[in-house]
Order: sequence, then structure tokens, then C-alpha cells
Amino acid sequence: MSYPYIHFMTSIANLKNGCYTIMLYSIFAIDITAYLFEGNFLTRWAPFFLGLFFLVYISFRSTKFIFIALVASFSFLVSMLYNQDSSLNIVTILINLALGWYIYLNRLGDKVLPILTGLLCLILSFKLYTNGGVEGVLASGSSNYISVMILSMSLLYYTFVPKKNELVAFYPAIAALLFSILASGRSGIVASLVLVIGVYLYNFIFVKKTKLGAFILMSVAFLAIGYIVQYQDILYNAAEPTSLLWRFSFDHNFDGRISILQVYFSDFSLADFFFGRGNDLIKNSLDLSVHISYLQWHISLGFLAIPVYALVLFAYIKLFVINKLYFILMTVLLIRAATDHIMLTAGFIFGPLLVYYCMVVYFPQYPPIKHRPN
Repeated sequence: MSYPYIHFMTSIANLKNGCYTIMLYSIFAIDITAYLFEGNFLTRWAPFFLGLFFLVYISFRSTKFIFIALVASFSFLVSMLYNQDSSLNIVTILINLALGWYIYLNRLGDKVLPILTGLLCLILSFKLYTNGGVEGVLASGSSNYISVMILSMSLLYYTFVPKKNELVAFYPAIAALLFSILASGRSGIVASLVLVIGVYLYNFIFVKKTKLGAFILMSVAFLAIGYIVQYQDILYNAAEPTSLLWRFSFDHNFDGRISILQVYFSDFSLADFFFGRGNDLIKNSLDLSVHISYLQWHISLGFLAIPVYALVLFAYIKLFVINKLYFILMTVLLIRAATDHIMLTAGFIFGPLLVYYCMVVYFPQYPPIKHRPN
């Protein structure tokens, strides 16, 4: 075979991969910034339609993916006949699976993500400054989504940018914590705090550190503790609703999430266990949407959600042994998804990252990605 022909085919392959990478970044960018704008066709449907390309692409690349997709689709269709769940949910699940599969096989650019992370921080800072506070930062949706935005970008950064046996940058985790505190979302604050502590411990325990790096990180930690002690009334004061962490007060209800679980599992029949209960149950009883990702899995997949829970839990435990940084990141992912419907059946970042982390555990036979952190 002639060299010009090989060169031509290689160029075509690189061009195709470049197009898919651009589409992938477009999906992530739109998904992260959707609530900065009023809902429209672009923010609502563009990631969905672009994701269909990845669904077709991975279906041609992997018979394992086709098998998983068929099992998930069959389980969903059986459950849908019982609980009338939206057919868009199964397509969203399959797109999330395909995106996670793709990013496992094709590493994201570690030079692009730092720029995007810094850009998002600048945009949020500018909108906070011009609006004089968190109100009005988002054109639609709850201010809780601010933490989802910044955590999504931070998790992408920490998943693909760090190099093996090097100190991990602190600024994405600190930015996530600061913006989450300003947004006053409890789950966002808890998840971001876990990220900050996790990155700190990763640098000190799991990575060969330099003395200078250790000194800098210790200094930052002591300064942060001193700031919290000095301004504790601003951060939390049970008698002052304007304090940033007032929503952690025990007198404040838990946003209906406990009520959602109580309603969903009340009068729970064997048929409900196998096929799930529809979203209408929560909507009609509490006038709320399903705020818990894992509950939506059961609504959409029925009994198949049980092995999915088990697979995710095993992968999470196994990551502590094989990849400490991914273990920390998956902890953050699981915490934040527990209080909002943002993973697998909604959104296009948390779900693909969950699939990616699971593939690191379950499909080690694939070629390893360069510089994957230990």
C-alpha cells in the first residue's frame, strides 16, 4: 500500500476524530452554561442531537456497547409500559453511555480544559459582580445549578489534566467551593468541600511531594482556617438568615427530598419494585420534580437499576485501590448527584464521567490513556 494513500487515510481519520472532539466540547459547553441563558432550542436540544452522533459512532465501534444498550432499552420499555416514564430518558441514558465510552477511548485535551475552567470562573465572577450577588446570575433554573456548573468543569479538569505523580492544581477545587458557598447550596458546598479536602490529601499522601509544595499547601490551609474562624458569623449564624451557610440550620427543611423518598416508597408493591413508579407520583403528591438521580434511575430502569447501583458501588470501592484521584472525584460526583436529577437520565457531564470511571475499572483491556493519574 502506497505511502500517499496511508497518509491520506490517516488525515481523514484525524479529521473525523477532530470533528467528534469539537462536538464533544460543544456538548459540555452548552450543558454547563445552559442556565446562564433563557431556555431555547440551542440550550435544550443541541446537546441531545449532537449526542446522537456519538450514540451511532460507539454502536459501530463496540459490540459490548450494543449489548448494554439493548438490555437498558428493553428494561426501560418494560418499565415505561407500567409507569409511563418519558421515552427521552432512555435516549439520554444511552447518549451518556456513549459519551462516557468515547472519552475513555479518546482522551480529552489537557491544554483545552484549563482554559475552559478559567473562562467559566471569569464568567461567573463577572455575573456575580454585575448582579451584586447570586440572584440574577442564572437566567433560568435554581441557583443550586451554579455548583453543578463549576463542579462539572472542575471534575473534567481533574479527570484529564493532571499528570502521573505530580501535584494537582488547587484552583478548580477552591473555585468550586467559593462559588458553591456564594450560591448557598448545601449539597454543592458539601461536594466542593470534599473535593478541596480530597485534592489536599491526594497531594500530601498519594503523590510524591516536594518540600516547597508541602509548605505552600500547609500555609494555604492555615490561612483558610484562620479566615473561617475570624469570619464565622458571616459564614454561619443560626440567628441570621443572611449568613452564607444558614441553610445548614436544622430548622430548615431539606427541600422536600426526604418527602420525595417517603412518597415514592409508601405503599411500595412488588410491581413497583420491578418496574419503578412514574414521575407523576412525585409531581401530583408534592408538586416537585425528582431531585434525586438514583431515584430517577429506578423510575426509568425498574429492577435493572439494582445491578446498576451494585456496579457503580463496586467500581467506586475498586477505584480506591487502583486510582486514588478518580476515587476522590467519583465521591464528589456521587454526593452532588444525590440531591439533584443530573446524572445519566439528565445532563451530559456527570453521566459520562460516571461511565468513564466505571470503564476504568471494568474494561482494563482497552489501551491505557496516556498520563492517566494513579
